[in-house]
Amino acid sequence: MKRALKFLAVFLGATAFVFAMVIGLNYSGFETLFENEAGMAEGSQYIENTYSLAGLTNFVAEHPEWVSITSYNVNDPDSGIFYQENVPRALGATSNLFLLMEYVRQVDEGRLNPKEEISLQQIEKFALPEISENNHKKLIDTFEEGTAPLDDVVKAMLQNSDLVSADYLWFRLGEDNIRALMDTLAMPESALPLPFSGMYMRINPSLHDTSDLKDIPFSKFAEEAIRSARKLKDDSDFNQQVKEQFEDDRISLTFMQERDALAYFPQATTRELADLMARLLNNEIISPKFQSK
Repeated sequence: MKRALKFLAVFLGATAFVFAMVIGLNYSGFETLFENEAGMAEGSQYIENTYSLAGLTNFVAEHPEWVSITSYNVNDPDSGIFYQENVPRALGATSNLFLLMEYVRQVDEGRLNPKEEISLQQIEKFALPEISENNHKKLIDTFEEGTAPLDDVVKAMLQNSDLVSADYLWFRLGEDNIRALMDTLAMPESALPLPFSGMYMRINPSLHDTSDLKDIPFSKFAEEAIRSARKLKDDSDFNQQVKEQFEDDRISLTFMQERDALAYFPQATTRELADLMARLLNNEIISPKFQSK
């Protein structure tokens, strides 16, 4: 009997030790899992719908409120498929398209040198822990010697949807130039590209009072996001403070709350974007001279 009790005690002790080690070493992962149980359950229901056109069609039928479609022949823009084409949608990394346009313009005018060597240290200022890190790691591989041509940084931004290099390019291009581009394109103010680091800081309740987000206009949100990103770039102490907070608690929101907060990010309609693509195709934005290079 004593041997059995001793064996049981050892077994339970070993089990408790292993459990403590597994949970302890991966506590943040388990914490994220439990805090976002509802969001992960919802997301898992939709994954299979991305595997086929039929699945995607079913998804659109089940959640029409999340979908906008604009598809037409450039030579006959009044014909095509249109569904909620005038409903603004969060742009996400699609806003990098506007940065590319301004980059092309400045290179074409000789204001930027695509072969200029850029140090990784300059770009890393905008890297926030736990925010799109996997995409950014692909950029880091480009910097074998600690530097890379500006053109490679831009390519990484586009190919990997790297938010960090997008923020670096945003400040290189200049706020006034980006705003002038958007005016030239006749895009709404709400589509103005903003530094991603600044936006993620602005929706972080550990860094800002986020209770007013529903009430402030986009112009105010943009102003505060740009100011935060600029401070992240110029103030090393602030940079360290922010990165420590993101390291400890990311953006202090659940996945569902983060999804809802993206509604404050730049937006555009599918009709506006499709029309923009048509203008690009017709060489109305980027000069044929640059395209032939």
